[in-house]
Amino acid sequence: MGYHSQIMARAYFGGGLLVVALWFYRRNFSLKIFKNPDVIFFGLFILFELVRALWGYYHIWTSGKAGENFRLYQRYTLAPIYWWAFYFAFFLLSYVFFKKRSRVIHLLSGMSWCGLILSLNAIPPLLGRHAWGFITEGGRTSFFYPPVYFHDWIARYVLGTVTHPNYMGDVLAFGMFAATGLSVYALMMGFDPKMKSLPRRSEEEPLPGLARFFLYLTFALVSASAIFLFFSRGTIVSLAISFAVFIALLLIKYRSVLLLVFVLFFSAAGIGFLFWAGNLQDAWKEVQTLESEMQSLKGNPLQVEYGNNSIFSNREGARRALKIYKDYKVWGAGTHGYSEIARKYATSEAWKRYKIADFQAMNHYLHLLAEEGSGAYLYFLTLAAYLQQILTGLFKTRSRFIFVTVLSLFGPVFLVLSHASIIPIMQGFAVSVPVYILMGASLGILSSDFDHRSVEKESQV
Repeated sequence: MGYHSQIMARAYFGGGLLVVALWFYRRNFSLKIFKNPDVIFFGLFILFELVRALWGYYHIWTSGKAGENFRLYQRYTLAPIYWWAFYFAFFLLSYVFFKKRSRVIHLLSGMSWCGLILSLNAIPPLLGRHAWGFITEGGRTSFFYPPVYFHDWIARYVLGTVTHPNYMGDVLAFGMFAATGLSVYALMMGFDPKMKSLPRRSEEEPLPGLARFFLYLTFALVSASAIFLFFSRGTIVSLAISFAVFIALLLIKYRSVLLLVFVLFFSAAGIGFLFWAGNLQDAWKEVQTLESEMQSLKGNPLQVEYGNNSIFSNREGARRALKIYKDYKVWGAGTHGYSEIARKYATSEAWKRYKIADFQAMNHYLHLLAEEGSGAYLYFLTLAAYLQQILTGLFKTRSRFIFVTVLSLFGPVFLVLSHASIIPIMQGFAVSVPVYILMGASLGILSSDFDHRSVEKESQV
């Protein structure tokens, strides 16, 4: 599928999602959505894209060189509106959809099962051949078991075959955090004496217990093992930071000695399990190679072995992005415009050998700054407002259900946004869409009616 076809496909699909989102919004009508800072800043960012598109359309077509500037026309007019409206549709739809406890539970359980299934597909080739997939009869590599691809269109349009450790590790983390949250919630409720005598209510919320706790704990450990077996340094470091934030927020919110003991015990058991199943020692050795790459920054880029140059590529991409931003401060180089002009901004002939810097700045935020210009600050305000609302909401809510579910959704979002500072993972459709969905869902949960339930009332549901 060509570039233009992909844009038009997203346009139609994104427009359909906006219609669905507005339909759900009408059924769940509330003026609160207009007061949410994230919706405001994200909406202003879309408005910036629209204004820039009108400016680009006027500037290009009045110059009388529309044919010569078609790529520029795409960067400023066609691509931005469809691209960002596509993401905003997912964000808005998830914000208005997850207003019932059952939907939230289904979301987390679905993410957990997806993480387990993907992990069970990834682990066998990783353990057997240290490969990122299975070898098919035709000699191609596929992520899923070969019998799954019973027809060529399954590989081409439905599941796909290509995988990468940086991206796949982050995708598996979505399921790992969801399973961890469900196990923590089962643990908290399972030891609540008020919950033990209550009957099950499957329509709203199944009564958690120790069996459910161990089930989802197993899911989380299997997903974590697969993540470490990919040996992606960026994913491992980002996962460690985000999981530490997850545990810290949990223990700060609920200062329970029993919870602390359980967290410490199962964390130690989990680390021991990962040493065996996730090859944690080799994963740590892979992370330590960052130190040697940091030291190589002092040398000549031509003397560095090509292929072992991620930090060199990151620094070169960042420098190019900042140079582009200085020349296009107001409107930016246009969405997807970085790759078309980045080579002209190479800092020297030596740095041109790092081809990846021709296509990506490697830093999601500097990449956006180069492409969106002043509009990027509206995007940054969206992320800042999201972080502020999540942290404030987590400590304000008295509902354990709200706290654990929002924390479980915030964990993978924080991981991906952290990892995006060193790889262009948010430029990929398959990762960025789930991030915007979880951002909208977590904010929607915080603003929902069951946010006002106290711990005592929650135990009586």
